[in-house]
Amino acid sequence: MGNGEWGMGNGEWGIIIYLRFPAPLLPQSPAPPLPHSPTPPLPTPHSPLPTPYSPLPTPHSPLPTPHSPLPTPHSPLPTPPLPHSPTPMSQPLVSIIMGSDSDLPTMQGAIAICEEFGVTSEVAIVSAHRTPERMVEYAKSAHQRGIKVVIAGAGGAAHLPGMVASLTPLPVIGVPVPSRHLQGVDSLYSIVQMPAGIPVATVAIGNAKNAGLLALQILAIQQPELLEKVLHYRQSLSESVMAKQAQLEHLGYEQYLKQMQ
Repeated sequence: MGNGEWGMGNGEWGIIIYLRFPAPLLPQSPAPPLPHSPTPPLPTPHSPLPTPYSPLPTPHSPLPTPHSPLPTPHSPLPTPPLPHSPTPMSQPLVSIIMGSDSDLPTMQGAIAICEEFGVTSEVAIVSAHRTPERMVEYAKSAHQRGIKVVIAGAGGAAHLPGMVASLTPLPVIGVPVPSRHLQGVDSLYSIVQMPAGIPVATVAIGNAKNAGLLALQILAIQQPELLEKVLHYRQSLSESVMAKQAQLEHLGYEQYLKQMQ
């Protein structure tokens, strides 16, 4: 209902009624939905807290040990090869040295007998007078390199065997090399006349083969197989002598002499 008013017109009473209706309601469009922003889940006692660093080790993950390699961002570097260590078959046990290359024809007797017995040897030129520093270094390091016996040949003043013997704890066998003027007597005296406390086992002048055999016998003390070879070699010497005796008896000395010529 609206408000009513009374009025007069033309001497007549009338009634004017005003009706006031409410404004029509317009349809309202729904508000656009707000953008969805997910709510991060709350941390639980069983979920690890996010950190800007790598996760701490848990009781179930192994801790790094001093022996485990540290991870690197690059591929691992190649491992350098280990230094070569000679095998038992190639390890030299006998050192055969001489003061000059002119001594080699004499010293080849020691080299050959070692090869015959299957014992590896090293051969070197070491001058006591012309390469004294090399001699000192060579002699001092011989036992560290696995050498067991040293055979040293020298002529003339022949200081090499004695000097090497004074620098190494290994047994040293001296070979007097025949000299041009005194036929090796000077070499023999120089090597054999060693002062007390520094021995050198000296063989006959120019007899390097005996030096090699003596070295093999020293090694055979702790090598049963080598000892058997030494015994077999001695037996072969005996058989060789007996074979010659039988031939002498068969031919007679005159024919035997002709055969030797």
